[in-house]
Amino acid sequence: MREVFKNTDELVYEFLTDFKIKWDSTKPAAWHSDSVELTELWLFSHTITHEFHHRGQIVKMGRQLGYIPPKMNLAKPSQVNEQAEPLI
Repeated sequence: MREVFKNTDELVYEFLTDFKIKWDSTKPAAWHSDSVELTELWLFSHTITHEFHHRGQIVKMGRQLGYIPPKMNLAKPSQVNEQAEPLI
């Protein structure tokens, strides 16, 4: 799991680097039988929120199996850079 989250962290860093000035551009997305326009900021925020949801599920399953996970604190903005260690 650490490797998966490390890869995710790298992908997020790449996204933030490449799209830092294009947050307001929209992309069409299929929604049920319709199509909607979503900003890249919304897509990014939704993805991050969803990742935290799954991290929480993994932590809960681990605890139910008797594993006490390490702290999952967010990094401070001053700590975020390309060489940052994974948070878990």
